Amino acid sequence: MSGRSVDRPLRLHSLRARLLWPLLALILLVAAGQAVFAYRGALQQADLLFDQQMKQMAEVFRLAAATAEGAPMVEALDFTVQIWGADGQRIYQSSRQQVLPGRAAPGYSIQRSSDTSYRVFSLLDRGRFVQVSQDMVARDSQARKLAWQAALPTILLLPVLLALVWGIVRRSLAPVGRLGEQLAQREVGEFSAMPIGGIPTEIRPLVAAMNDLFHRVEQAFDAQTHFVADAAHELHAAVRTQAAGAQPAPSAGADRA
Repeated sequence: MSGRSVDRPLRLHSLRARLLWPLLALILLVAAGQAVFAYRGALQQADLLFDQQMKQMAEVFRLAAATAEGAPMVEALDFTVQIWGADGQRIYQSSRQQVLPGRAAPGYSIQRSSDTSYRVFSLLDRGRFVQVSQDMVARDSQARKLAWQAALPTILLLPVLLALVWGIVRRSLAPVGRLGEQLAQREVGEFSAMPIGGIPTEIRPLVAAMNDLFHRVEQAFDAQTHFVADAAHELHAAVRTQAAGAQPAPSAGADRA
């Protein structure tokens, strides 16, 4: 019980803990913010990229709309193209397996058809209406994949960064541990100064103060040793004097005296 009560305050007042935990918490916070920022930024870039692809595809089919009546069906997984003629009749559809939304207003919009939603880009040119649709489920899935790829480097580098910070702090505080070991290995009565070479600047005043304390303790110890030696000498002289005075006397009366 006493060991636990002693160990707990040591952990609470550990310099290593005071350095490590705030640094690790700050790194985690910054890395999380960076990952979220990269993820959201990649999502926005993916949306812009997909919209640009839809617009370019609509432009391509607008230019080829004159021959669209004979174009083959293309079972695309991401984009679906529909073309309506000037009479309002649909003259081309790239996929027959999907239930696609009807004509939407020109530009970008979100349309719902059957049990899913589509991102739609529509273009009206010379009476022909070209529309490119993308399933929002597939779009969001691809966008999330791109976003995770953008955030993955930060996530993978986070453990490496934490380990590096841990190692740097541990190595930086190693001289303090070595100083404690040197003090623990000292013999009783050893008052020589601790070496300052290799000691970090921040704890050099502590080592200098310890050396000064050792010097003062050594002086006090020497003074006490001299005092004891002098006292022993005086006591020895007094004992000798008393012993000399206790020599046998020539008469019984003098012996009693």
